Amino acid sequence: MRQRLVRLHVGNAPVVLAQTLVKMDGPVNDWRFWRGLGTRSLGSVLFSNPQVKRGELYFARLPLGQAWVWQLLDPRLRIEMNKIGQGRVWYARCARFSRKPERTPLWVMEVFLPQLQNYL
Repeated sequence: MRQRLVRLHVGNAPVVLAQTLVKMDGPVNDWRFWRGLGTRSLGSVLFSNPQVKRGELYFARLPLGQAWVWQLLDPRLRIEMNKIGQGRVWYARCARFSRKPERTPLWVMEVFLPQLQNYL
């Protein structure tokens, strides 16, 4: 399994944390670009390819202690999130991307930080 973790910023403020997962040893891997993606936007690659289909969007509320989310937070933001309290949640969405049936899917999960509401 390969994982890509990304922080999306507006100015200097992180507003979305994203995790992409793909099984590199799946039945047929359609995601060869993965290793050469670098700092390019994953969305620019996925949505520019007409073969790529996005599945249904799933929405969730994740507990504040979600490990991979904390991994992406800088120390200042961790302190701010701790002040908010453990009763709070992260709002997230997830989608499955595929190119052809019976091929290895790619999963993208995005977590929206409370700071995002400052830019709506």
